[in-house]
Amino acid sequence: SNTDIDYNNKLTIGKNIAYWISPSCEYTTSIPNAKNRIMYPSGMSNPIILWKTNVNSDSKMDFYQYYSNDTVNAYAMCFRKNSNGVYYNCTSQKDSYDWVYGEIYINDRAMNSYSNNVREIIIMHEMLHVYGCKDINNPNSIMHYNNAYFSTKVNGLTSDANQVLNNKYNY
Repeated sequence: SNTDIDYNNKLTIGKNIAYWISPSCEYTTSIPNAKNRIMYPSGMSNPIILWKTNVNSDSKMDFYQYYSNDTVNAYAMCFRKNSNGVYYNCTSQKDSYDWVYGEIYINDRAMNSYSNNVREIIIMHEMLHVYGCKDINNPNSIMHYNNAYFSTKVNGLTSDANQVLNNKYNY
C-alpha cells in the first residue's frame, strides 16, 4: 500500500550500532552524511545512534561498492543466524524474522551520475531497509521505491520512516 512501510520485524540491537565502510567503497562522505540525516532529522527525533568502526566484525551495517550496468542504484540485504550459528540472507523473510546485521551495496556506475543530495537520499533509503522499512508507492516518502526520481520531493528522513524508527527502537 502507500502507507505500510513497516516490516513486522527489525534489526536486533538496532538502536545503537556501528557501521563499517569497505576500504574499496568511495562513498566515505555520502554515507556519514546519510547517517547524520537519519540520526538528526529536521524537526523530528528518534533513538537511532550510528557510529563508524574500522573493524568489520564490530559492525551491524556494512557498506560495499560494486559496478554494474543494471538500473539498480543500491540495495540492502539482511542476515540472521540459523540454528547452527551460520549467517544467511533473510532479506525476503523480514516479515517473519528479526535479523542481526545488514549489508548495503552501492552501484558506482549509477550513483556517479547523481548529486550529493540524491546519493545521500538513496543511501538513507537503503539504511532504512536494514532498520525495517519497506518500499512503498508514495512519492512523498523516503521509502518510495524510486527514491532517486522523487528526491526533488524528499530531502531527508520523512515522518513515516521516522515513526517506524521510533516504534521499533524506542526502548
